[in-house]
Amino acid sequence: MLAKKVRARVARALQWARWQAIYKTDAWRLGYFDARELPEYLVMRSNQERFRRFQQEHRSRVYRRFYITVVPRTLDLLEYGLKLLPADLNVFLILNGLADWEQDYLATEFPDIPSFTLETRGGSILYDRVLDLLVEENEFDFGVLDQDCFVLDESLFDQLQFQRDELVKSPFFTRNEEAGIEFPRTYFLYFNVSVVKSIRDKYRISFRRCWTLPASLEEKLAELNLGYHNFPHPSLNYFDNFQLIWAMAMHERIPFGRVPTMHGQGAVCSERVVHVGAGHAYLTEPYRDSMVENLRTYDRLSQLEREMLRAAAFCHYAHLRLLETSESDVLRQRYLPFFSTYDGSQGVRRCFRSLIRPADIEKMEIVVEAAQRREERRGKRPRRPES
Repeated sequence: MLAKKVRARVARALQWARWQAIYKTDAWRLGYFDARELPEYLVMRSNQERFRRFQQEHRSRVYRRFYITVVPRTLDLLEYGLKLLPADLNVFLILNGLADWEQDYLATEFPDIPSFTLETRGGSILYDRVLDLLVEENEFDFGVLDQDCFVLDESLFDQLQFQRDELVKSPFFTRNEEAGIEFPRTYFLYFNVSVVKSIRDKYRISFRRCWTLPASLEEKLAELNLGYHNFPHPSLNYFDNFQLIWAMAMHERIPFGRVPTMHGQGAVCSERVVHVGAGHAYLTEPYRDSMVENLRTYDRLSQLEREMLRAAAFCHYAHLRLLETSESDVLRQRYLPFFSTYDGSQGVRRCFRSLIRPADIEKMEIVVEAAQRREERRGKRPRRPES
């Protein structure tokens, strides 16, 4: 027993010494880690080594490069999103915690799209760590696109050339009223890699969400009227993914590039890109089962809880709407049972009619119709046998 305790103490001491060596070098480049997160850091180091080899294998495909991080229970979104992308876009899939059958499905249905499977410790890797990994291992400009972001106008990708030393280009921005600033969202970002890296290196900051602000940045954030008194999103009590980086870029007077989201004018104006907010955060059984009760007590919910419930209601509607029109028997068989408490997408709409906006319903119809038109123009690919 004594020898076992000694070995355990020695192992902990060696682990701490190893952590100290890591922390004093460049651990921040893959996100902030504390001593308890050493196993997670080692997983990310392993992912980095493997991803570096993956990048080398595809080094000839650097032009118009976009990454989509794919998380569980969202292949219905991906299916539609990929239909809408231009054929000459170099798309890469980052598979983040998918079930075996989901990985097999993608390999069968989209064999020509390179995919990289992240090693995880159960569940999915935090998206901010994925963004750090992508920036660390890319020397050329690239983009990221959420699965629930649908590009309706292919020419949008022709407007991503940087003017001056812009940090990023994006069609999606949010305004912080108290600070009087607008900042880019991560649904669709095209990175000016050299500028992003210069900001990260200068301030030693990652994409990681941040509850405790680095003391060296507090004064600089205060000049932007941001900080503990005013987080970029008023309903959150932290700086979300990427927000410290763009804030320091704003402090340095580095601009952001805005890509127009609308096409045409007046009555013939139409959306070029749609973000529907139907990610996987609300696709858990406990949250699903709590939604009706939360609706009953809506007036007593906090602002953040209300925002989450509205997002979850539309998330469930959006998934059901896409599954109802999907050609994949596999996705319907695998995903529909989760939504069995509803009577289809219209059942979700009736249940949460006070939370789901008509404009959001219209967005989903636009996405479905656009994907169908795109397939008709390209010529429908042969349907694979379902297993």
